[in-house]
Amino acid sequence: MFVLESVALVAAVVIAAFVGARNGNRNFYPLFQSHVELFLAGVPVGLIGMLLVLPEQTETVYWYWALVIGALTGISYSFSLPRQWRYQKGTNNKQGSPPS
Repeated sequence: MFVLESVALVAAVVIAAFVGARNGNRNFYPLFQSHVELFLAGVPVGLIGMLLVLPEQTETVYWYWALVIGALTGISYSFSLPRQWRYQKGTNNKQGSPPS
């Protein structure tokens, strides 16, 4: 089970990296679509990561914690990645402006 979850985590991180790079190349435009895509890419990373970290507990508690942490990871990925990307690229474009 551990190997399967580890492979799933690596796959989720790779997919999240591709989604982040794709949105970065478009300067995160359109804004709403970028936030949704980044959120949906970040949720599996947090969910699978917590399934690896949490010890085996009652099945419902185990999944609820993983879902909560997955949602929080998706939210943080969605709202922090555009700022970090622009800071590293040195661009001063306003959030949501179309790429030039």
